[in-house]
Amino acid sequence: MLFHEGEEVRASAQTIATRVGGGPFAGAAILGTGWSQACALLEDRTSIPFDAVPGLAACGAPGHRGEVFAGSLGPDRWIFFSGRRHLYEGCAAGEVGVPVALARALGADRLLLTCAAGATGEDLSPGTLVLIEDHLNLTGGNPLLAVPLAQRRPAFLPMGDAYDPAALALAERLAAPGRIPRAVLASLPGPSFETPAEYRMLARLGAGIVSMSCALETIAARALGMRVLGLAVVANGPARAKEGAGADGDAVVSVVESAVSGRLGFLRELLAGYARL
Repeated sequence: MLFHEGEEVRASAQTIATRVGGGPFAGAAILGTGWSQACALLEDRTSIPFDAVPGLAACGAPGHRGEVFAGSLGPDRWIFFSGRRHLYEGCAAGEVGVPVALARALGADRLLLTCAAGATGEDLSPGTLVLIEDHLNLTGGNPLLAVPLAQRRPAFLPMGDAYDPAALALAERLAAPGRIPRAVLASLPGPSFETPAEYRMLARLGAGIVSMSCALETIAARALGMRVLGLAVVANGPARAKEGAGADGDAVVSVVESAVSGRLGFLRELLAGYARL
């Protein structure tokens, strides 16, 4: 399934709604590597495995549960996709955007994207929570290529405000001044981690963090009229690469899980406020 296939998306969304008790949903979140701890935010939650939903498939990456959760966060209903598919798993860009389309079909118009990231410099240490303020799509793909030009509305998608300015400001207010940095995210296809030279290149291009996700989902969400808020947890960076250790998938999961579990209170406030923007 591709993110724009209307009837198939609606049918899959109905499968989710039937299994999790329906909406309407104020917002949706796609939880990346190590972010499954955030599912604890949802009260009275129910779930369905990805592979029970037509068009979704089980996740192959470490730290991705491969389940759809629905529940309450204060007065609002939210739907969380705990895990995602990646280009490096053999997916096309249009397939990566399917959870975004399902969320929109379920009524959500606000999207939280999360990921683990590498820092391109030494100023962001492992465990730091970072706001994604913009991105560099260096994946070589774009989910809009799956949509015939005549069906794109608009034909050429503006991306000047890809990450919602009001949501970024809200996060900064809730975190207290200076407590949550912003950064540009470079999105690469993976599955190899970055070399020291690649970290230097990305830093010179203006990227503070790098991941193997988020950019394609942001494009899909903006094409569907959704507001986007992006959060990343720094898990590695150039220092380890210089030491010859590179990065380790299990270590990345551990760093992110610890960081997320310590920030659930902030995340609860953030999503509650995001739903009201």
